[in-house]
Amino acid sequence: MDQQSVVREMNTQLSAAADWLRHHFDGLRVSTAVVEGVPAQVLIEESKRARLLITGTRGRGGFAGMLLGSTSQSVLNHAKCPVLVVPARKDERIENRGEFGPMPQEEAEGEKK
Repeated sequence: MDQQSVVREMNTQLSAAADWLRHHFDGLRVSTAVVEGVPAQVLIEESKRARLLITGTRGRGGFAGMLLGSTSQSVLNHAKCPVLVVPARKDERIENRGEFGPMPQEEAEGEKK
């Protein structure tokens, strides 16, 4: 795969996700960007300009599910703004996510479960 195709597909998926969020949360301002780099470092850099940084954590269930991943840990320890870490949970609103456009493969597989 060439990098331009990957970035194009990621932008398409991000745009669809932002449209879905706006549909369910009227008035929510959503901005998206595909940024190359180490995820924690990119998020920490973005936190310098943000009022709130929201990141997810997959949570593996059981004891492991109580732990944050390395990206979430690093962001929490070094962010320059408040951080909200949101665990992956089943939400009935996700059922119509596919109506807004393509989804990342992992997200689409999770919807089928």
